[in-house]
Amino acid sequence: MDMTTEHQRLIDNAKKPIPLVQWGPYLSERQWATVREDYSPDGDAWHYFPFDHAHCRVYKWGEDGLAGISDLFQNLCFAVALWNGRDPILKERLFGLGNFEGNHGEDVKELYYYLDNIPTHTYMEYLYKYPQLEFPYELLREENRKKTKLDPEYEILDTGIFNNDQYFDVLISYAKLDDEDIFIRIDIHNRYHEAAPITVLPTLWFYNRWSYTENFTRPSITLLNKHCVQTTHHRLGNHYFYFLNATDRLFTENETNNERIHGKPSASPYVKDAFHRYIVHGEPYSRSVFVSLSVKITSGRPSQYSQRCPYFGSASATTASSPAARASDARTASEDHDQVFLNQIVGSTSSPAGSDP
Repeated sequence: MDMTTEHQRLIDNAKKPIPLVQWGPYLSERQWATVREDYSPDGDAWHYFPFDHAHCRVYKWGEDGLAGISDLFQNLCFAVALWNGRDPILKERLFGLGNFEGNHGEDVKELYYYLDNIPTHTYMEYLYKYPQLEFPYELLREENRKKTKLDPEYEILDTGIFNNDQYFDVLISYAKLDDEDIFIRIDIHNRYHEAAPITVLPTLWFYNRWSYTENFTRPSITLLNKHCVQTTHHRLGNHYFYFLNATDRLFTENETNNERIHGKPSASPYVKDAFHRYIVHGEPYSRSVFVSLSVKITSGRPSQYSQRCPYFGSASATTASSPAARASDARTASEDHDQVFLNQIVGSTSSPAGSDP
């Protein structure tokens, strides 16, 4: 068999003390209601940390997200959040039924597809189908509760939410220039015959270890300019996240909304669900609190792209992550972008230069 570029990367990788690449799809799809997050007296993880807490309550043992990636130890995470203008919460993670809600136990109720991922994660593709109508969270719960173990499950297609092709195809792709330089492309395709609004939030945040670890050096995310933020972590060092043409740059902390979860005041308004309150509910003080160009210690930050996607049309957002500051962040996120994707799509299955065909 011919030696491909990916074969060579695997050989090089095997020589490392830890034979894994530093960045990959290591971000969980579901952290809520797992036994790791369960501190209930009766071992009832489903009720102790339900789905409805996930967007406003901090995890202790990991993070989750939609089409996400992270470093090996899940210190720094990236994922995509979406809003169709109708849902009561941002779409930050897949929705599923708890063990007590599904007639066959726990069950994801979404349409999503893993299209490509080579062993070193140098190229990855993920497709998520996002309804343009309000996501049927309660309908899926109610109908599945009515089912017996002998009945078929009530699936998302049974709700009619995808009838008439009224949805977006959200294609998230990753291509690496090398082990640390990662280019990210988010393509939105409107499958409906009318234009529809969508807000896309590429989100970068740190796993909250400081709340549970003594003398932990708190990481930071700092806005350098309108196209770039710098992340600083005591284990990872500095990384730079580039983006173009963002409508807003939103900051908050990865901290629990104590008022919502525990009925007690939060130490700061910078809590985990701040983006939901600003974008979905339009809280009047949100803009002055969450949209800031000053240097702040922050633990979560998305760049927001908000637009109407034309009927049967497409829109794209591009970002890049790098451990080194570029001479021109705009060039990094645009001119290099298509070439890196083309190189990795073709190069991952082709022979490296100088090898036999």
